[in-house]
Amino acid sequence: MKNMRVIFVFLLILLCVQYKKHSPLSTEQKIQDFEFLYQTLEENYPYFDVAKRQSNTDWLSKKDVYLEKIKNTPNDSAYLMTVMSVVYELKSPHLYVPIGTAQMLDVYKRAAREKPKYAKWAEVLEKSEKQSYYWQKIWEDNTGHTIQALPVQTQENYYSDSLLVEDKIAIMRIKSFFYDYLANDSVQITSFLEKIKDYEYLIVDIQDNGGGSSNYWKNYIVGKTSDALITFPRHQVAKDGSLNRHFYPDIEKWQIATKQNVSFQNMPNEILDGSYYVNSWTDTIMPNNPVPFNGIIYLLVNERVVSASDDFAYFCKASRWATVAGVRTMGDGGNIAEPALFILPNSGIVIVHPSVVGLNENGSFNFEARTTPDIEIEAKNSDERLDRLVRTIKSKSGN
Repeated sequence: MKNMRVIFVFLLILLCVQYKKHSPLSTEQKIQDFEFLYQTLEENYPYFDVAKRQSNTDWLSKKDVYLEKIKNTPNDSAYLMTVMSVVYELKSPHLYVPIGTAQMLDVYKRAAREKPKYAKWAEVLEKSEKQSYYWQKIWEDNTGHTIQALPVQTQENYYSDSLLVEDKIAIMRIKSFFYDYLANDSVQITSFLEKIKDYEYLIVDIQDNGGGSSNYWKNYIVGKTSDALITFPRHQVAKDGSLNRHFYPDIEKWQIATKQNVSFQNMPNEILDGSYYVNSWTDTIMPNNPVPFNGIIYLLVNERVVSASDDFAYFCKASRWATVAGVRTMGDGGNIAEPALFILPNSGIVIVHPSVVGLNENGSFNFEARTTPDIEIEAKNSDERLDRLVRTIKSKSGN
């Protein structure tokens, strides 16, 4: 019993140390943090002009406004929420303040074991690990929400499939491309493809899919349905900032984009002012022990398809692997690069921001122009849109 009490006291002390309040930030420290945030984004963030065009937000010109808000925060709690609100004014899915970075650190550590380049991401998160618990507790107290471990993937929650036997239409629904779900999903996908080898149509319904990893759909959907190598073009840009070069040193080998050396039809003017690197290359998807499907494939999307799921839509249009149906996506696809991240020097708050970003084939930012479907299908909700696509297929096939 005595040993048990000693262990209990030790654990209690450890917990208290982990969550103990840091000394409150001074106004000067908050100002220094914001100056660092502002300068880092100014040099590396690619979408300031997009924010002007989309929401009339001239973020860079509001420095004094934001600084005044930061100065007037009475405590660390208000400071955290103000930093978050200032960052979120840019309305970019890959620009955010992560709350509770332990899960993110674990993901990058595991990724680094396979690809050492991801050690850079893990190193940043490790430096902020102790402060992260402090800000997580503040956020939880402010919002009433608790950061919990990601749930184990279940078929009912994220992956489902069905067969319209008489009409030879197979339907695969996937709500997330989070890579950790593959252990379960890949088995189900392969089994389903075995069942539908002789079907005439396959609908891959990714409506409301918030993204994850493009390797999910590349390896376990496209690679599983084709016995031939598939190639498609990619066009990417990155601002010429030191943080971008740190995470992606190869961009210095890319071409600096100017009006003289780049000729895309709809490339935004800001990319051509000499402050962006641009690169065009050919991406490849290899067969992955395929169950070849020779029918017609449709990818069903809606306005909540973003990031890696939008990248799937981009791929389908660029390669003609499938016909994209639905409504215009949320965008931010067209690339396979991880967002960069940095730490505010005094608070230890982590900021994640898009670094290398994708262009559509006409040179427009995928984040701004998004992906337009080949077949527009308006509907009240996702189920109705799927039903309308099924009816469209039936009418084309004469059923």
